[in-house]
Amino acid sequence: MDYVTTLSSALTPLIAIVVLYVMYQQYRANQQQVQMFLFDKRLALYQRVYEFIQSFSDPKQVDQRDLIKFQHEMSAALYLYDRKIFEFTQKLILRARELSRLEDCLSGMANCSDDEKEKAPLREREVNVWFSRQVDVARELFKPYLKLTV
Repeated sequence: MDYVTTLSSALTPLIAIVVLYVMYQQYRANQQQVQMFLFDKRLALYQRVYEFIQSFSDPKQVDQRDLIKFQHEMSAALYLYDRKIFEFTQKLILRARELSRLEDCLSGMANCSDDEKEKAPLREREVNVWFSRQVDVARELFKPYLKLTV
């Protein structure tokens, strides 16, 4: 009879330990799930930035709808990354708008002074070169956020 009392009193702490272990495992599983969700969102945003930058490697007219769509998609950058990434995406948008303005100036669609028309081809090349360098910049900026820690 003494054994039954001893075993039943030892069983309560054992059950508590098992419950705590299960709770801890659930906590870790949830943390991993949050990390995966965050990784997926960040990766999608990075891929969109990469595609946007790559679209300027082919000399073409800046598509205003694509620019507006990109700007809308990048509004999430402030919540998924730090301010540095958000500012980088804003800089991409500003340069794309500048390129659009330069293209309009060169094609005669915008009201530009003769001086602006003269400087536009050189500035357009500079902006295109800037875009070509942003792939590496983006890769380095995004790298710390695209690591899975399990």
